[in-house]
This record gives sequence, structure tokens and C-alpha cells, in this order.
Amino acid sequence: MNKQEIVLVGFKDLDINEAELIVTNLQNKINNSLNSKEIIFITSKLAQNIDLVIVNLSNSKLSIAENLFLQFAYTNRTPILGVGEENKNAFLSQIVLNQFPSVEDAIDHYKANYYDII
Repeated sequence: MNKQEIVLVGFKDLDINEAELIVTNLQNKINNSLNSKEIIFITSKLAQNIDLVIVNLSNSKLSIAENLFLQFAYTNRTPILGVGEENKNAFLSQIVLNQFPSVEDAIDHYKANYYDII
């Protein structure tokens, strides 16, 4: 089985090491030199090839690129799990399947419930 890929959204400078998973921080994939067309292209392409998104619910200021990515992931029927305090963002409240206190808890939940079916 290929390694499954998780993308973290809304986390600043967070890196997670998991032996059987590829964990990527979206912030490291999108840089300030990209124009809006490039951001749309890159976020849509990234969202096509992932198995799980973990979004930081405590971050009330997600970037346009992060929101685009979440929309593309949701449209591709990729599970989106939230971490942290729930915010009042109506979009996130609709797309997040479940909420956890930590990234590690969300990853454990994913491994226990999604890993073998995705």
C-alpha cells in the first residue's frame, strides 16, 4: 500500500513525522511569489492527490489559498478533520467532519477509522 498523504491547513511552522503517512503543511507549498492563477492551479492539483486534511479551527484568519484548498478538497470528497477550538466560520462548520484537541488525536482517529478504506 502506498503511503497516504495528509495536508495540514492553518498551522504555522508545524511539522509532524509519521512513519506510514506523508504529512505536508500547506503553508510550505504556497509561497508569496505566486500569482492568483498559480495559486488556484497549485491548490486544486494538491487537493486531487491527498487522503486527509487537518485544519486548525483556532486559526480565524485562513488565507485565500487555504480557503481555496479546503474548497477543492471538500469538492473532491476528501475527509476534513478539525483541531482546536471551534470558531464561528460557517464554511468550516459545514465541511469539517469531526473535531479533536490535537493533530495527533486527529491522525489517530484517521488511522483507526479511515486508513483502510481510503
